Amino acid sequence: MYIMQAVTAPPKRGIFIFILGFILNLCRYTIPDLIGYVISGDAERYLDPGLALMTIALFLKLKLKDGVMVGIALLGSMAGTLLNGVDVGSVPGNMILGYFVGVEDAAGEVLSYFVYLNWLIMPVSGYVFGKLLKRMKDKDLFYRMAVPVCLLVAVPYYVLHIRNRIGMFGLGESCYYHVTTSDVLICLVTAIGMYGIYYFIGKHLPQKAVAAAYRIGADMTAFYFIHWLFVAAVIYLGLYLIRGTQILPMPGILILAVLVTVVSL
Repeated sequence: MYIMQAVTAPPKRGIFIFILGFILNLCRYTIPDLIGYVISGDAERYLDPGLALMTIALFLKLKLKDGVMVGIALLGSMAGTLLNGVDVGSVPGNMILGYFVGVEDAAGEVLSYFVYLNWLIMPVSGYVFGKLLKRMKDKDLFYRMAVPVCLLVAVPYYVLHIRNRIGMFGLGESCYYHVTTSDVLICLVTAIGMYGIYYFIGKHLPQKAVAAAYRIGADMTAFYFIHWLFVAAVIYLGLYLIRGTQILPMPGILILAVLVTVVSL
């Protein structure tokens, strides 16, 4: 559910990405874990126990106005924030509910990522912003005004939250995957600010570089899928089997990130 792309949202595309998510989880978790278990015999380590686009397609089918779409998604985010940490006391129940809200059962048997209500605001905002951007006649003026404002809002927010380990920077991955309304809004503000920076940088780049960046953006779904396969193989198999840990020092993380990105592209 990624930010700020002007997309059309036919139901087939939403269904395709929804199914692709299951295939990705099979490839990045189940298969590497089974291979790791066969190689190492370490059962404790390896044998641990696209709804958004379909929703946008429904919004378009119903001919909802952009403001109504954003309003519904914002209410969904607020509801998701309030329901974070819910546990119905049943693994099947939590598995189903975990697609929609941030389930956190005490035993850690069910993990829910990028939950529907919390994250729907992202692609909806991206769709609406993309439409506005296409109609905008003076993008230079818009970004000159937007970038300073966005950075003035975002930078203090990040400094405060990172320093105090709160919000999406708190302990545990659920703080990000079950993102709250305030955090998701600041991500949208940041995205607009960064788009402005990239816009002005792009005006000074060679056309080939701009074309390459556009190609990467157009193929983002494929890139996301492919890079996760490399990440899973390197982390769950390479690092753990060779070093006995998935932890790397920061320079190693940065080098590995660059290598995975280049190979994936």
